[in-house]
Amino acid sequence: MTDNPDSIRSFFAHSGKIDLLVPTWYNVDENGLVTGAPNPSVLDTAHREGLPVMPIVALFGKKKFHLLASSAEAQDRLNDAMLREAKLHGYAGFQFDFENLDYLDRDGLSAVVTRSAEALHKAGLQLSIATVPNAPG
Repeated sequence: MTDNPDSIRSFFAHSGKIDLLVPTWYNVDENGLVTGAPNPSVLDTAHREGLPVMPIVALFGKKKFHLLASSAEAQDRLNDAMLREAKLHGYAGFQFDFENLDYLDRDGLSAVVTRSAEALHKAGLQLSIATVPNAPG
């Protein structure tokens, strides 16, 4: 679900048919600084209906991701922010949406996901990742 008014109206119209809400509420930068916030009306409706919420944490760009993956301090900052936001807003976890990554950072991606999964799982939270396979060639 995006912040587009049509998307929000669709959520309200069909919330009873949704099993998991994955809104695009957060971004992270190369320093692990997380920005964004939930839509209060959407979050209230989800909680009222017992609908789990796992917001997306997005990052766009090869260089930014490489810097995040190269810094344990930045990853700790990201994980601390996710834990804080999950506790504050009652999330079930988060979904990573890291786009336009360099294939040379595949091990870095695995390491970031592993480190974040460990932190979130320790707190009883879930982590998923939106990923697309590399096209042939």
